[in-house]
Amino acid sequence: MRDTRSKDDLFSGSEELHAIELAPISMRKFGLLEKAVPEYLEGTCWAMPVFFLTDNNKTVNTATCQVLGELPLASKRKAVKDITGDKSTLSLRFPDMEASAFKFRDTLTSDYISTEALDLIVLDENGAALDSEALKAAAIPPLSLRMFILPMKGGQKCKISVLVFPLSTQDMAENHPLHSDPAFPGSTIWTAEIPLGIETRMVSRAKCGLPILPVLRTLESLREEPFNCVPSSAELRFKMACLMNTKTVPVTSTGKALLDRYISIKEHGEAKLKRTSASWSWPEVLESSNKKGKTRLQHSNPFL
Repeated sequence: MRDTRSKDDLFSGSEELHAIELAPISMRKFGLLEKAVPEYLEGTCWAMPVFFLTDNNKTVNTATCQVLGELPLASKRKAVKDITGDKSTLSLRFPDMEASAFKFRDTLTSDYISTEALDLIVLDENGAALDSEALKAAAIPPLSLRMFILPMKGGQKCKISVLVFPLSTQDMAENHPLHSDPAFPGSTIWTAEIPLGIETRMVSRAKCGLPILPVLRTLESLREEPFNCVPSSAELRFKMACLMNTKTVPVTSTGKALLDRYISIKEHGEAKLKRTSASWSWPEVLESSNKKGKTRLQHSNPFL
C-alpha cells in the first residue's frame, strides 16, 4: 500500500534507511545509471544525484549530479544578435543532444561544452538553412554551452537551464579568469522543469527526512557481494543538503549588454559578477559527524 502521509513532513524524521531498500538503486558493475532509477522513462529528462561511497560504504566520499534523457534543443531558435551583439537577422538552431553530455563536478553547475562538435544550423530571416557559401560569410564564432540545475520548493523537482556563451572554451580559459564561476553570465536557450532524484516513498516507508534519494555508487555492489552496509540517514541528509545548496540561479543577458558585462568582469573582477538568490533553498542540516549539533551547514561544499 502506498504511503499517504502529507508531503509537508518530507524533510522531517530520523528513521534509518535499510541496505535492502537501497540495494536496487545502487549502480552495479556492468549496469547503467538509468537501470538504477525506478520508473525512468526513455525520452524524458530526469536530474539524478549520484553519491560515491568510501571503501567501506559507510560514508559519502563525493557527490555529483547527472541529467538523463534528451534535450529537445532543436525545437528552439536563438537569434544570432542575442548571442554576438551583431546586427544580424540570422538565427541558430541547436541540435537535440543527450543531457548526460553535461558533466557536473560536486556542484549543480556543469562544466562547459564546446559547440564545435555540434551540428549547428544557421537560418536566414525566412527560416531557411544557409548554404555553405553563406555560412562562411556569416562567420558564426565558436560558442560554449553550460547547464544549471536549480532545486524547486519541496525538493522533488528542479529547473534545468541551458545557456549559450559567445566564447570558445579556450578563449574563456585564456582570457576570462572568472569564467568557471557559476555567476558568469550567458544567454538562455532552453529551460524545463523535471523530476529530481528518486522519490523516497518509491523505495522506503521510513521517515528518513529525505524527499528524494540519490543513486549510490558502492564497492559492495561492484564486487557483486551482498549489499549490507550503507551510510546512515543522517549522513545522506547532510551530504544531499550540501550538494543541493551548491545551486546557482543562472545570470543571463543578451547581445551587446552581455559582451559589455564580460569586459566589465574582466577589468574589475568578482565585484562585477551579479548573483541572484534562489526563491527556495534546501533546508540546512546538521553535520552527521557533529554529535553536539553546534555546527550547521552554511552552504559549504564538503566534497571539495
